[in-house]
Amino acid sequence: HPRHPEGAYPFTDLSGVGVAFKLAQALLTDGEPVQDKSELPMEMLDLVALGEIADMVSLTDENRTLVSWGLKQMAESPRPGIAALLKSAGQLPEQPIISETVGFKLAPRLNAVGRLGDAQLALDLLLTQSPDEATALATQVEVINAQRQEIVEEVFGAAKQLALSDAHANDQVLVVAGDDWHQGILGIVASRLVELLHKPVIVLSFVDGTYKGSGRTYGDFDLYALMGQYRDLYDTFGGHASALGLGISPENLAILRERLAGLPALAIAEKQVAVNMMLPVNQLDSTLYDALKLMEPFGTDNPEPIFGFQTPKIEKAMTMGATQQHVKLTLANQIEAVGFNHPDWTRIVQQPTGVSFAATLGLNYFRGQAKLQLLLADVALPEPVENTAHKQFFAQVYKFIYAHQDLNFGQNLAKIAKQLQLSPKDLNIMIQVFIELGFVRIVDGYVKIIPNAPQKSLTTSVTYQKFLANR
Repeated sequence: HPRHPEGAYPFTDLSGVGVAFKLAQALLTDGEPVQDKSELPMEMLDLVALGEIADMVSLTDENRTLVSWGLKQMAESPRPGIAALLKSAGQLPEQPIISETVGFKLAPRLNAVGRLGDAQLALDLLLTQSPDEATALATQVEVINAQRQEIVEEVFGAAKQLALSDAHANDQVLVVAGDDWHQGILGIVASRLVELLHKPVIVLSFVDGTYKGSGRTYGDFDLYALMGQYRDLYDTFGGHASALGLGISPENLAILRERLAGLPALAIAEKQVAVNMMLPVNQLDSTLYDALKLMEPFGTDNPEPIFGFQTPKIEKAMTMGATQQHVKLTLANQIEAVGFNHPDWTRIVQQPTGVSFAATLGLNYFRGQAKLQLLLADVALPEPVENTAHKQFFAQVYKFIYAHQDLNFGQNLAKIAKQLQLSPKDLNIMIQVFIELGFVRIVDGYVKIIPNAPQKSLTTSVTYQKFLANR
């Protein structure tokens, strides 16, 4: 181990694949120092790059060199399995192979195999020397990855519903649990909930009489240290500051929830996005992108530069995705900026002026052409102005709900909507806004008022911004 207390290895951040590579190097050279890179087992460096990037280790020092060489090998003479997997992942021949290629195309697909089944398939794909066999195996991997995406969406939907319920409204550390959620994707679901709720999250699944799952932190908060205080409750526990795994009995889970509920206010700072420099849109060009490529490979400890854009002119704004959770902005010179899985950003579509944002710079390949594209890292939206007429009408609907808590809205939605001079769809939207604001809750079709709920502006509701703000 490069960090062994009795060791003297000069670089301590090798991952498991890096250690394996150094062992291979030592065996092949009989332990003698290497004088030239030609003495290294260069044919293995694509696997080293794949493992180092997937493990999110520090891309500095020796790792940076090994990964750089490995990415070059992938581009120039990829092994059949990697070539087939890149093709099935939609990688075009003219696209460069960079750390992002591994992080977003190769690693998730290979991880999906181990998450949902036997990782032998991934190993066979990487070892095969037959292009035909590689194509067949990559097709199987693609099918499993699609299954993984479906399972993630299903479990995320169920976990999100629990997370947004009244029972968890005041949780500083969110712990949600379900029955028979697939163990292999709980960490992914936890990460997505963290992005949505801006707090540490632990997602558990009840399987064979016990709860097991994964936790992810928010920002720089040390979740491992906090949860480590309750080791007496766990069957299993491990991890590090930003991620952990645990197993716990149903009885002890109830105790854990009580202890977490009794915690004093935690110092969970809002996650900050560090902008490297402000940039006018008219300075975005291929020369800048080519200059940035010289700093590759990007990753842990060598992050991609983030540029700030101060209220640029947005010529067009639209939402994308099955639930319209993504946003795409068209700027000057037809440069596009895209943001994924941030429904809170979608109100840019209704109010595209006065918006500033931070983003990284990349390329988007479409129909054989490469175009500069910005990937949104954070957005600063102008403070919305509350519509007085909307506020008055919502107040009327709220009064109706208050006076008719014994009326089943689920069974009488059309009649109630007609009485309020609304469409059933708009009434549903208004109720969802009230739920998001913490004003009401749904119990078996009945809309119940939450007593003493703090006042909040309609504009703080994502649903209001998305469907009603510009009416």
